[in-house]
Amino acid sequence: MGAVKDQLLKTTSISGERINIRRANENDAPAMFEIFSDPATVEFIHVPQAKSVQDTLENSIRGFHMSDPLGKWVIALKDSDWVIGGIDLRLTPDEQDAEIGYVLGSKYTGQGYMTEAVQMLLKYSFETLGLSKIHSFHATENPKSGAVMQRAGMHFVKLIPNHEEIDGVKIDSLFYEINHHEYDQQLFWAKFKKLQPDAQFGSAWAFGDFAEMATELAQLVLDGTKTATASAYVEYQLEDEALPEAFKGYDILLNGNDEPVAILQTTQVKTVPFNKVDAEHAFKEGEGDRSLEYWRNNHLRFWQQAFAEKGLEFDPNQAKIVLEEFKVVYK
Repeated sequence: MGAVKDQLLKTTSISGERINIRRANENDAPAMFEIFSDPATVEFIHVPQAKSVQDTLENSIRGFHMSDPLGKWVIALKDSDWVIGGIDLRLTPDEQDAEIGYVLGSKYTGQGYMTEAVQMLLKYSFETLGLSKIHSFHATENPKSGAVMQRAGMHFVKLIPNHEEIDGVKIDSLFYEINHHEYDQQLFWAKFKKLQPDAQFGSAWAFGDFAEMATELAQLVLDGTKTATASAYVEYQLEDEALPEAFKGYDILLNGNDEPVAILQTTQVKTVPFNKVDAEHAFKEGEGDRSLEYWRNNHLRFWQQAFAEKGLEFDPNQAKIVLEEFKVVYK
């Protein structure tokens, strides 16, 4: 048994704000019968409708949970310990990634319990188990499950046709995931939001086109050396992306490992011809010897190569450049 699987097996409970995720026991049979005897609850899961409390005890608790407890828990209300749902974590063979599956009794939906449970399991998966990626999916006819995934921080990836068969019927599924970098970025943003509750998120990005450059330039920002950047205007057109605006939203700056290092706010934006970028702006970009000559040579080389890879030509006599200035508001 690998270290991750061993840790998973040892985890008998996870405590939350309103709920606990814990191992099932035989005393949970009445509560779990209430859940799994409801046709609305079992409509989109691979569990037959429970016929009795004894049936639930034998099949759900003893047959599923207690016979192989690895990554299997029930969701219980913290104040009463009454079971309201179930959640499980299914490791991939390499123990690097996992799938989350869950079910919630229909009378407990719409109260945020399932979102809380998924967030608790994501925290455990990334912070305790050190997993790389978590995914989940839901039937297209069950959009409420997708809403839980989105609220928990997962993002839609793709539609999988005929992904599952339930009661002999093939159904399509919508696939969601989150990796540990995205999870870290969300935590970083959440900490900032506590200080700036009205802050609007823009995007998460890194400088440069390779990891070493991204880390080097991010450090210049953290040091206070780099307070400006530049982009080719045509790139916004090609990607059908709006130009940045001053004091509109906040961005997460990443290093070369996709780790969040700072939150930036754009303070000034202007568009000028390449040959009109001045020494003041070059100095604020903070790269090399901070001279205009260095800025022109370095950026000309960068954009000529980037454009060539797209089958385009960068003409410094015609190109327009979007110049941005920014400030670090959190790090």
